[in-house]
Amino acid sequence: MSEYTEAAEKFLADHGLQFRAVYVSSACPRWCEDAKHIHGDRYRCTISGKGRGRISFDFWNSYNDSRAGKAPTAYDLLAAIQKYDPESFETFCSEYGYSTDSRKALSAYRAVAREWRKVAAFFTETELKQIREIN
Repeated sequence: MSEYTEAAEKFLADHGLQFRAVYVSSACPRWCEDAKHIHGDRYRCTISGKGRGRISFDFWNSYNDSRAGKAPTAYDLLAAIQKYDPESFETFCSEYGYSTDSRKALSAYRAVAREWRKVAAFFTETELKQIREIN
């Protein structure tokens, strides 16, 4: 087990949280241009805690992990989730190199902002700081 995986598992244990990854499909994700696009498998990853409810995300693992039959780990999910407030659309575009005159940029911003609201509602600020230190 890598130090990152250990850190993620320790974080979950310290906060009484459980991680679960459930295989959904190997269908081409919505950003695929065609079915020949190389991609991983889709999983529904959930973190839950007694008295806290749960938070779930769609997660596509890598092509190599998919070929090896490896499901996502808690570390994979914690490393991938949005851990910072994207703030305004203009700030988001400036940080990530998008044009403010782009529908794709606006769509990406809205998705990131939605994810951030979910994450910020589930984790405390202290937990978010700890998650940021894992990767």
